[in-house]
Amino acid sequence: MSNANRTPETAPGAPPGPTAQQVGAALGVAVVGAVFFHSFRTGSASGDTARAAGHAFALTSLTGFAIAALAAVLVFLLPKVATTRA
Repeated sequence: MSNANRTPETAPGAPPGPTAQQVGAALGVAVVGAVFFHSFRTGSASGDTARAAGHAFALTSLTGFAIAALAAVLVFLLPKVATTRA
């Protein structure tokens, strides 16, 4: 995103803090990281870290796909027409 498209933080109507997109991205990274490291830690207990890393990567990829598929389904529940404010 270029700086020319950004709204100055002091402009009227500017969000006072992090936007929903920033919060969503941070939560997404946290969830995917937690899935990866939990899966890697439990898999590496057997001593085969390469296999544990492969399993953790596969499980993390599946988690990312599931989140994207859920978002694709939920987007159809959004209102089709914007509501007007009085």
